[in-house]
Amino acid sequence: VDAQRVPCVFHVVPAGVPEPVNNCSAWHNVSAAGQVVVACLAGWGGGLAQTFTLEVRQGPSSSQGVEDPSSSAPGTVLAALRHQPEPHFTVMGLTPGKEYYLAVIASNSQGSAPPTVLVHLTPIDVAEKRTSAVVAEASSGGELEKVMPVMGVVLGVLTGVLLCGVALVVGVRARAWHARAHAHALTRIVYNEASKAGDD
Repeated sequence: VDAQRVPCVFHVVPAGVPEPVNNCSAWHNVSAAGQVVVACLAGWGGGLAQTFTLEVRQGPSSSQGVEDPSSSAPGTVLAALRHQPEPHFTVMGLTPGKEYYLAVIASNSQGSAPPTVLVHLTPIDVAEKRTSAVVAEASSGGELEKVMPVMGVVLGVLTGVLLCGVALVVGVRARAWHARAHAHALTRIVYNEASKAGDD
């Protein structure tokens, strides 16, 4: 190597474990019940190529707050998607109406970053919502039967008041017409008598 004016400088960065992922979000797929999409932004990889893992763990209870004896204990790993090149995952087969912990972990050859944990409650599927709506409609029909007699009484009273009002208006108009006709006849009689007196 020949002499140089500016020396070569090499920056040696020691490799380390990657940083945790950040800005994670999870949402359910509207067209498929029990399907969840998880997406995060990768942190610094520690100077090495990194891969990503998603662990799905059972949450503490169901959405109704009642423990399901057939479900796994809270924290038990139900599924894991390992060695993914990007922190983007699609999980299928989750039970609707249950709570899950979704842990995203960045790893490289030096080790793993602390997990970033999301809590996700899977929505109740469309068929169950439809069934609930039908049950609600059926129960409201029973209440309608209780209200019908009261509505009949109210309608009867309103009809009676309306008929009384119509009769009152007709009576007042007839009386006014009769009084006007009587006054006109009286005027004619008075006029005739006055004209006869003038002739005499």
